[in-house]
Order: sequence, then C-alpha cells, then structure tokens
Amino acid sequence: MREMDKLSKGTTAGMQYTREEGVRLLSEFQNDIIRDYKKRFKETLYDRRYFYRNLESTADGYGLAAEHDFILLRSHIKKIGEIIATWKSGLTGEERARHALSRTLPGEEMETLYGVTLSDGKERTEYDAVTITPYGVFAIEVKSYSQDMTWDEKGVIYPSYNGSWHKNLGERMNCKEYLLRNRLKEFKDVPFYNILLIADNRVKITDNYRRIPISYNNTILSDIRSYSDGRRYIGTEQIREIKLVLLEETEPVLVPCPVDCSKVAEEYSWFVRMCSRKENRSFWKKLRESIFKSPADGTAV
Repeated sequence: MREMDKLSKGTTAGMQYTREEGVRLLSEFQNDIIRDYKKRFKETLYDRRYFYRNLESTADGYGLAAEHDFILLRSHIKKIGEIIATWKSGLTGEERARHALSRTLPGEEMETLYGVTLSDGKERTEYDAVTITPYGVFAIEVKSYSQDMTWDEKGVIYPSYNGSWHKNLGERMNCKEYLLRNRLKEFKDVPFYNILLIADNRVKITDNYRRIPISYNNTILSDIRSYSDGRRYIGTEQIREIKLVLLEETEPVLVPCPVDCSKVAEEYSWFVRMCSRKENRSFWKKLRESIFKSPADGTAV
C-alpha cells in the first residue's frame, strides 16, 4: 500500500492553526482522498459533494457499510467537510466585512483593525473587527449566518426554523465589550459600543434581545456614523494611540482542529484493503464456478 503513504497527513487533532491554514491543510487532504478514490474505484465525481454518497454506495457494494471501522471513516470524512465549510464561511464573512468597512468617505477619520485579540490573564479573546472613530470605539462581531435567526430576550441566538443549536451571543458580546473597555480604560470619556454585523444581507434576524444593534454590510458605515452627536470624544492622536495599544496585543488567532488526518488516512487504507480482498475473493469464486461447471448443461463436472 505504498500509494497510501502519498496521502498528505493534513492536521493533527488538538493542534492549533489559523483558519486560513486549517482550510488549506484539510482541503489538500480531502482532495488527496477524493483523487485516490476516483482512481481506485473508477468513479466519476463531478462535484465533491457526491463523494460522501459514492463512498457509502461503494461500502454497501462490498458489504462494509455496517463495519465499525467504516462507520468511523464515514463520520470523519463528513466531519472534515463540515469543518472546511464552517471555517470558509467565517473567512468569507470577514472578507465581506473588510470590504464594507473600507468604504469610508474622503478625509473621514476611521481606523478599523481586524483579528484583534486581547487577554484577561486566563484566555485570549478574538474580535472580528474594532473600529475607532472620533465619536467612539466599536466592537464588531461578524456572523456569516446562512439562514434566518432569532435572538431571544436572554441573548441566546438560534435558527428561526428547525433550529438544532443555540448560542448565548448576547453574553459573549457584552463580555468582549467589557474586556475592550477595561483594556482602554486609560482613555477617559471614550464611548464604547457593540454592533452585530450580519455578513449576508438576505438573512433576517428576529431581534427580541434589543440591547445590541444589528447591522448589515450595506448599512454598517452609516450605522456607525449615526452615533455621532457632533461632539469629538477621541482626538486624532488618541485614535493613533488606541490603534497602537490594540496592535501591540494582537496575535494571529489560532483554532484547534478536531480531526486527525493521519488516523483518517489509516481508516481509508483499511477500507481500500478490505475492498481489494473482497474483490479478489469474488474473482476467484467466479473463476472456480466457471471451471467446475459443464459447458453443455451448466452442471458441475
């Protein structure tokens, strides 16, 4: 099985990577598995979404679908696809936010930092974006929801239809605002605000929380400007100083990978070996049947 050694090992469970690096490594590993599968089983996959279905069909054809090792392989292959999709979604939302927040007016004093991280001594907290303006500092949480959501009175957000998961987003965002406010407490009289930015303008949020404003990519800048009351709370020099303070603590954000590609490669190797053995048994069985049958009436010789 030397060919199997050529599979990239990708990631190790528990190891931490940036989302960009994680997407690249897992995608390379996924592509290696798919290429090997197409070559070995002569399958034509016009879309990688069909790989999972074809893999199940192949396992069923070889009588392996109920095997514990195949169930593990199937679960891990599916999980890799889900992780890639989730991390890609986060990157896409961040890119949309960057584009939306970059459309400032000529001469407008507004500094936006992305991927800011701050520590409270126990753990590091990531901010999708922090915008510094003369009328306040804004902690912006970017969400790439693909469906309509409901934000309830307690701050818990969940899908409006067929919701199977939930998250206390209100509490999380309030904690992040407090940490930001505490880190910049040396800057007196500076207003701090939270904004939830929805990356997809088509997604609707039913807001029963009503404590944190919700914005969209096509309205985020005008929403930030609406906080201006004509007063200047932060001077030009202070804007620069706040930016430097945040940049000093910012480090690349790392996320743990929940799958170990080397183990998945081993599971896939087992699957290939079992299919090959069953193929050989089937070949010899058919050969024996053809040899020991009379060509005239099909009865055994």
